[in-house]
Amino acid sequence: MKEIVARMQKAVNKNNLLYKKILRLLNTLSKQVTEPEKNAFTLGALIDDIERTLALLEPQKKIRSEIRPSLDELRDRSDQLIEEARNKYIIDLEKASNASGVPFDGNFPHFRSGFFSVDVDLQAGHAVLWYGPGAEKMDTLSIEPDAICQAITGGMQQLSKPLDDDLFLRHLFAAYEVSLLKGEQFPGSPVPLSDILIELNLLKQSRQFRADPSKRTFQPYTRTAFSYDCYRLKERKFNGRKLTLVVATRAQTRKKEDHLWIPTNDRGDGTHYTSFYFKNLEGEML
Repeated sequence: MKEIVARMQKAVNKNNLLYKKILRLLNTLSKQVTEPEKNAFTLGALIDDIERTLALLEPQKKIRSEIRPSLDELRDRSDQLIEEARNKYIIDLEKASNASGVPFDGNFPHFRSGFFSVDVDLQAGHAVLWYGPGAEKMDTLSIEPDAICQAITGGMQQLSKPLDDDLFLRHLFAAYEVSLLKGEQFPGSPVPLSDILIELNLLKQSRQFRADPSKRTFQPYTRTAFSYDCYRLKERKFNGRKLTLVVATRAQTRKKEDHLWIPTNDRGDGTHYTSFYFKNLEGEML
């Protein structure tokens, strides 16, 4: 690689920007190949950039023919190192899973674990933890498998706080009625879940907040908590009415505020909903 850089240096013309760019890229490449394991994920992109620039030097076939074998060799080595890193990561994740009891399925770099999913980026050195299949971002983590297992365990503990079905249902109905009033809608009309969530955040505040409304005393009720509570709510009948969720259309899932993902089982399957209403058990809208 150093010999190629030296020959390119002689060919550089002060007015030839392409040669300058190729030389700069080759210099960067020559530094990175000294630590191929460390730079495995950046070598491929760098080689792609060099090849795109070389393609613009169509008349200079000799230079291209001299450089290409080295680039092909480096690309093969880079691909091999990346594959080795991925396989090692999968093995390490399986070990952490067995030790912690946190199950995983899926294929690298996307994994699912119950109500959660994880996107692993080995090149960036971080992982993103989601509630649902990319529904609600919970945190950006280290790619260390143990850290991911701990985050999922902690997230599950946070969601699994005791739920009083009767109280939650009464809060839902109260939030529904207030939303109807604000929207000047008739009883039985669907109300967006985002509107319900706003009202629930007020209903769930402590006496301290009601006495002194401030950022310090406010306790947020998140979209994730709302989704999980809706999933585990067993009783959906209240005062002769039944809570009914409205499935979101594809268009309604484009904006976060227009829909809410709610699980349908503990494997992490779920459905996007846009609103809900309370209907008369006899089938008549109230």
